[in-house]
Amino acid sequence: MFPSGISDPQKNSLPVAAVATSGASGNSDGDEASGSSFIGHKVSIKGLDKPLLLQSLYEHANGNGELFASRPKTALALNLLPPMKYQDAQQYVAENPSLNFDYVLCKPIKSNIAGDYMEVSRYDDYNGEGAGKTAVEAAFCVSTLRQSHEKGLARFDQLTERFGIPDHQSPGGYEQLDKMLGYALFGKAPGDNAG
Repeated sequence: MFPSGISDPQKNSLPVAAVATSGASGNSDGDEASGSSFIGHKVSIKGLDKPLLLQSLYEHANGNGELFASRPKTALALNLLPPMKYQDAQQYVAENPSLNFDYVLCKPIKSNIAGDYMEVSRYDDYNGEGAGKTAVEAAFCVSTLRQSHEKGLARFDQLTERFGIPDHQSPGGYEQLDKMLGYALFGKAPGDNAG
């Protein structure tokens, strides 16, 4: 399960493009002086793994938005649903090539995740202001952690291929293993002050 509330949605560091129109959409960003009304906000999802994004959107879909305000039992029920597995998200993405999701396993996603930007206003209407940006930010966070972990594992595999896996039961075995892991993950062994 993804951590909720990774950052204050008002201080989101993701690129956000406001889509301004000169129509009567009824949705305003509160900036009445400008005369522009906003139909929503788009958040960059460029380079993000689509199943991972769907999984994050599912996990952050909690029904705390305006559209569930009169139905608190529904919102509570959404929070009791089990977490989505990554494999399930992969299957949903494979079965829906348009990447336009309405409800997924009873949770309101209300988003199209195709392309490099995602409109978050409908998601926010159902799940609370800033929920879409928070879900995207959580997905980017997990993606970064996965990439870092995969690189570390690849370096560890290279080291074990070259030197073998140290026998932890032999004298100094744990220290050797610790040095190899440290080198694989951080580029240097623990206690190594070089570089």
